[in-house]
Amino acid sequence: MNKNNVQLSIVLYLIFIGALIYLKPSFLYDETGNLKQFGTGSKKTIFPLWLLILLGSFFSFFIAQIIIYKLNL
Repeated sequence: MNKNNVQLSIVLYLIFIGALIYLKPSFLYDETGNLKQFGTGSKKTIFPLWLLILLGSFFSFFIAQIIIYKLNL
């Protein structure tokens, strides 16, 4: 694995997670700023933060692969 690939993956991942924590989207946080519980129903979410963190790591890696391949770095 290329060193540039790992570095770009980490940067993309940190930007994604930082944006989630800073923006506090309403599907993750309740009115008081606390994380919603995982589940269905009122005041719960089917997209908890831990799931988005996991998916964000995979997507940042694949996006970094595409960027490195397109730029031939």
